Amino acid sequence: MAANVEIIQGARIIKNGGEITKDRYINDSSNDLTAGSICYLSAGTMVPLRSGAGVLSTGASPFDAANQYFVVRETVDVSEDAATYVAVQEINADTVLEAYVVDSSESGDVEMAVADIGAKHPLYMSATGLVGVDNVDNTAPIVVIEDVMDNYEPYQMGGDFEKDSSGVRHDRVQFKILGALLV
Repeated sequence: MAANVEIIQGARIIKNGGEITKDRYINDSSNDLTAGSICYLSAGTMVPLRSGAGVLSTGASPFDAANQYFVVRETVDVSEDAATYVAVQEINADTVLEAYVVDSSESGDVEMAVADIGAKHPLYMSATGLVGVDNVDNTAPIVVIEDVMDNYEPYQMGGDFEKDSSGVRHDRVQFKILGALLV
């Protein structure tokens, strides 16, 4: 089976044990931002995690050092709104996010089971800036799995839910960004 990296929907915040911090920061004027994408703060501006699609792992910018990360709350098209303010919500050490499972390897495994809780994984970012949890063996993880869809939505197992445009069903997982990567 070929790799399946199609992301159905962006990440969303499920729980936030600390203070809920909503704010507005200026975008970097050169990158479109999609609601549900994750960005980081650099020199007072919101910057996407990378340009173009690909795996996000520790050791590569911005995950080569601790940063402030945010979930973008609204879509910004820089051709219409260059250097405008964008609504964001900060990700802190207690924030639990939810995203779809993708697979950048050749196996195409887009499901996670209860045994995956506690496992560490990289993220995968689509060309539009949406992220999914990359279900690959790795040595440079960014997130830890907190819970899997089979636990918190057991009645959806095996249904026709969560299918991408190719008809492949993706699991959703809840995760936290590793504390060492957060300011």
